[in-house]
Amino acid sequence: MQEFPPAENAGRQESPPGIPAQLRAAREAKGLTWYAVAKLAGIPNSSTVRDIEYGRDAQLSNVQAVASVLGLRLELAEEFA
Repeated sequence: MQEFPPAENAGRQESPPGIPAQLRAAREAKGLTWYAVAKLAGIPNSSTVRDIEYGRDAQLSNVQAVASVLGLRLELAEEFA
């Protein structure tokens, strides 16, 4: 039996930690949809933004464009063990 009305986060897939989660948090904080971010980033398909947030394979240029629209910057950092 399903809850009615559906819970607010019902069916929502979580973003993996790191870049996907940071991008999703920034998008949600700005109140933007996947479609709005894609349009602002010049990405023709809003499912690309969704795929990035779900941690699926994506072109680095698309990830960078989404980050830029959200006021974020991608940066390489040396890992210290």
